Amino acid sequence: MLFHKGELLEAGASGLSAMVREAIRDADRKIVGVVLNAVDDHLAKSDQLRFSWTVGQFHHLDALLYEAQLANRAVVVTSDHGHILEDGSSRLAGGEEERWRAFGADLAEQEVVFEGPRVEQATGVRRIVGP
Repeated sequence: MLFHKGELLEAGASGLSAMVREAIRDADRKIVGVVLNAVDDHLAKSDQLRFSWTVGQFHHLDALLYEAQLANRAVVVTSDHGHILEDGSSRLAGGEEERWRAFGADLAEQEVVFEGPRVEQATGVRRIVGP
């Protein structure tokens, strides 16, 4: 089950929605995902601030971690499309898009080919190269 940030809270309440809490506590659900989009929201506002990168920096993360602890769940925190602290990354040439390039050139060691109807639906081409 996957929740987006708009589903996290009950209307007029300050805590997590009952639906989110119940999903996390349901032992029959093997995986429960929650999208916070904290970095995207930060970047969209053009705030040039330094994050302290603590649990408190991300709205509702402390409540999600609490519920996961009660349910004895493992927690994986991840980032999509490269919003991580820079640590020796390099820019690969050859793409006009921000997150992928058209298939055709030789692959770099760090690249992989994605193809299929979902790729085509999202990009307009059937096969792309991603990092």
